[in-house]
Order: sequence, then structure tokens, then C-alpha cells
Amino acid sequence: MKKTSIFATVTALAALVIYLVTSLTGFMAGKAMNIWPVVLTVAAIVLLFAADKMKKPSALKDIVIVLTGFALIGCISFFAMDRVKLAADVWFIPVNRPATEDVALYCSLAGVALYLISFVTVTVKAFSCKE
Repeated sequence: MKKTSIFATVTALAALVIYLVTSLTGFMAGKAMNIWPVVLTVAAIVLLFAADKMKKPSALKDIVIVLTGFALIGCISFFAMDRVKLAADVWFIPVNRPATEDVALYCSLAGVALYLISFVTVTVKAFSCKE
């Protein structure tokens, strides 16, 4: 596996772990978890492996890399949209709130940032493939 693919995979997995931890523990423990970020992260990692296994640049390899980017954008979208109410509570409603709410939000922001870094890495990979 190439360095860019390894980096993109590691950052996507770290973001997934943060998503799972913030969704299943602490402030958001009792709420329903959206499964799409998990599915799309696994799909993105599988697509990255598939792109690396393709020997020479081709249209199919380009399509696989673009699909990887779309999967990561989907992860960012679902993750961020699941945390909109949490962000509104923390930033715009100045009442007594549990500290776990702040922790969940800021950990979630770190997870979204990791997904974004993974997406940028895949984008760089897409434009730097050698023929």
C-alpha cells in the first residue's frame, strides 16, 4: 500500500473510532446512532485497497478513487449533521449543561477534521497518480 493510502486509511479509521465513541458513550449514549458513517468508512477503505491493487492507471482506477472521495464526503456529511443539535446546545444556548456535552462536541469536531484530512489525502492521491 502506498503512503497516501495508508495515511488516508489511518485517518479515516481514527475518525470512525471517534464517531463510534462519541455516539455510544457519554452524552450521546442513549440516542440512536446513524450507521451510514460506519458503512461509508468501510467502503472508502475497501475502495482505497482496491485502487492500490490496480497495477497501472486506468479509467477504472480513477473512478474508484473518486468513489472513495464521495464515500468520505458522505461520512463528513452524516457525522456533521448528526451533531448539529449538539453544537446548537453548546454554542447557542447558554444554560447549565453537563460537561460531557462539551466533550462530545469537541471530540466530534476532531472526528470531522480527521475525515476531512482523509478526504484531502485521497484528493491529493487522485491528482498525483503517475502513468
